[in-house]
Amino acid sequence: MPLIKESSYRPPWWLKNSHLSTVIPSLFREVKDVEYKRERIKTPDEDFIDLDWLKGDNDRLIVLLHGLEGGSDRSYMQGMAKYFNQKSWDVVAYNCRGCSGETNLQPRFIIMEILMMFLALLNILIGHLTIEVDHDRV
Repeated sequence: MPLIKESSYRPPWWLKNSHLSTVIPSLFREVKDVEYKRERIKTPDEDFIDLDWLKGDNDRLIVLLHGLEGGSDRSYMQGMAKYFNQKSWDVVAYNCRGCSGETNLQPRFIIMEILMMFLALLNILIGHLTIEVDHDRV
């Protein structure tokens, strides 16, 4: 991913504070016409994770991950999903445990689950991850 060294973006004077630029849109932004198709995946510990899909038979896929205590139903997630889907991307929005609108079955904390569930999601989406190691350099 390229690093943006200098941006031409200038926030409005009333949103220069980073906290306000996060809170204000979450209070007033409304995104319409995002109809996910939910896929529930059972986990080895007898729980589940929910994936919300926007598919359009595209050849590109983007994985969206929400912020702490967010979810695919939040306006920033729906806005990104809608934007990329309109640009010919299939979208999957990953919901951490307890963030899909339904209480999970196991008492797990989100912070501990993010890495483990993201790796499980990668395995599901990719099939398996093969890493080649150059043993001469290790």
